[in-house]
Amino acid sequence: MGHALIRNLMKLHEETGLSKEEIVEKYVFLGGGGQCGPCRYGMYPHEYLKVVNEAGFEGFRILIFSSDINDAGLPPRSAIQFNLQFRINMLIAIVLADLMHVTECALRPYAEDGEQVTAVIRQAEQMLYDAFRSRLFFFKIPRALRKVGRMFAAVPRRELDLPLIFITGEFFANLAHNDGNYHLRRFISEEGCEVIPGLMTQRILYDNWRREQEALRGQLDWKLRTDPRVTCIEGVNARYLTADDLPADTRSFDLVTIRLESPDGSARILNLRADVR
Repeated sequence: MGHALIRNLMKLHEETGLSKEEIVEKYVFLGGGGQCGPCRYGMYPHEYLKVVNEAGFEGFRILIFSSDINDAGLPPRSAIQFNLQFRINMLIAIVLADLMHVTECALRPYAEDGEQVTAVIRQAEQMLYDAFRSRLFFFKIPRALRKVGRMFAAVPRRELDLPLIFITGEFFANLAHNDGNYHLRRFISEEGCEVIPGLMTQRILYDNWRREQEALRGQLDWKLRTDPRVTCIEGVNARYLTADDLPADTRSFDLVTIRLESPDGSARILNLRADVR
């Protein structure tokens, strides 16, 4: 992803004539990945900072938000307020992007002219972007979608029976449809396969479901719950536990972190040893 950021910054530098210092002053990069999980251990922001500094854009501002923005309180003078309107706009943008991804994956491998598909997609994206920027976007987006649908329906296509390919893996491999994964879906489509795209909407729905499951109470077996050696803490995300949340004499404990279900129905518990300082 860092290479895409640099390429766009250099493109901006060359096309606008702005100096690197002016770009640093006038532009910011906003993206996800603040706590991306095990694939990079939250290292994406450091990668971005490293490449922009080495490319001469020292001091360029990179604003990263993570999936737990609801949990952390934002400072009153935060550069971006994640208020209700911002969240609604973000959700609409994600749904529109997913619609475009699904459409391209379903159309490109069957189209008679791949270049025509690319041109139509760019035109459709611009139409949706213009509608979204309008103050009346709630009314203009549906009309723009109807026009976009007619544009895609007019693209000549072939009757083919193609294999279906689903890409799984880390975030950018599964959900990105751009420079972040080197246009992998487009490459597969042009090789004669239909890609089943991963959708950001699905990721959000899963993340909300996961948080709901994490907040459930009463899941600990009664025998363990009533054991005097056991301290049961519920309704708290383990990421935000501090030493003050634990018994005063606690220095070392077994932390139950993962429950794995095997195909035969038996369960295994993975215990990690943790120390509280």
